[in-house]
Amino acid sequence: ATEYIITRTFTAEDDCGNSATYVQTIEVVDTTPPTIVDFTPELTISPEDLIDFDFSVYEPYCVDNCAEGTGGAGPGAIPCTLVIDTVPGDCVGNLILELTFSHTDAADNTTEVFMTIFVEDVEAPEITSMPADTTLNCTDELPMDMITAMDNASPVELIEIAYTDSIVDGDCAGSHTVLRTHSATDDCGNVAEAVQTITIVDTEAPVIVAEESITIDCGAYDPEDDYGTMASDNCSPDSLVTLTWNDDEQTLGCVKPVGAYVRTYTATDDCGNESMFIQTIL
Repeated sequence: ATEYIITRTFTAEDDCGNSATYVQTIEVVDTTPPTIVDFTPELTISPEDLIDFDFSVYEPYCVDNCAEGTGGAGPGAIPCTLVIDTVPGDCVGNLILELTFSHTDAADNTTEVFMTIFVEDVEAPEITSMPADTTLNCTDELPMDMITAMDNASPVELIEIAYTDSIVDGDCAGSHTVLRTHSATDDCGNVAEAVQTITIVDTEAPVIVAEESITIDCGAYDPEDDYGTMASDNCSPDSLVTLTWNDDEQTLGCVKPVGAYVRTYTATDDCGNESMFIQTIL
């Protein structure tokens, strides 16, 4: 017992055998609360750590001045009582554990200390699939394939998947590179990124619009006249499409048979793709 009463009787006797007694009452009380030692006030762990977290590693022990304990830490070491309160955090992966360690001795003296464990998700999601780099023609639609990702704390439905594109100009009008940065953001704002390279090329030649055969008046032939021939391209603007021609005279003068020229048009776009068209001028 930590509190008890001692009744002490004093006896005085003289040489002739005369005696007197006096009774003293001593009350032993315990007013000193236990002491909690080996205490960690704060700790930060990850959501993965919490899965198999061993609270006993951080559990302090109590020492009481009036009790012999069995806590294994020497005389008076007594296991503490643990109460855990959970406070939700600002995202799925975060929370706060408020631990109260306490001990009340046999005399109802109580001591308690508090430990705070911050569970914080600072790990970015893991990208589990990624669209491959690809090469497209300038007229193709850009792909819309997205990444997939998983996270240590956020469920898949709370992972935000997105991408942004930046353009790097190529060496001609029909070519460029799209650097697509894919991102996966978990509920706590941790971001994983990966870059996909989409190469845009122009491999298609321009289209020449002309009549296969035209007839002009004798003497009206003009080697500088394009006779209404036009060229256009699927990627290069018309201003960057070059149209040239070469005339091959088949007969001379305006005698029978009628003089004729075979004109070969060549259209070249800004990426060097060429097309040809043969026209007869009569």
